[in-house]
Amino acid sequence: MQNFANIDANRPATFKQFEFAVYKLTQGLAKTRKISEKKAGKLNPAFKILKARTSAACAKYYGDQDKRMSHGDAQKFITTGELPKEIAVLVKTGDDKPKASPKPKAQAKPKASKKTAEQLELEQLRKEVQALLAEREAQAKPKKPTAKEAAAAIAALRS
Repeated sequence: MQNFANIDANRPATFKQFEFAVYKLTQGLAKTRKISEKKAGKLNPAFKILKARTSAACAKYYGDQDKRMSHGDAQKFITTGELPKEIAVLVKTGDDKPKASPKPKAQAKPKASKKTAEQLELEQLRKEVQALLAEREAQAKPKKPTAKEAAAAIAALRS
């Protein structure tokens, strides 16, 4: 059995330490938000979501600093179970939902019979594009020589 006091506090935390520290941080956060860990003998989905968000917030916090959670940090989080303010800010919860924006008022529809200048310009541009595409296709297709042209080309090669 290892004595954790002998391990260097600056050593990066293992995955298991990180996960357990996140679990302990989530327990403390769940108590403040009045979310129970178990519901009807099973893991509460709200707790599971909160744990995933806490894990993501910790990973982002340390990732932004180009660091990994250290062994000392993990041990501190496990013993205290208190989420630092820097990480708590990153945890998003259902309470953070933006308020619904007011519905836009119905706008009067323009009459279909009258065409605006923009619509007329769009139609003209579409016609020009179609004409250019047709011209490009005509140029792209190689023209087959007629029988007379083929015979003349063969005769020219032989002479």
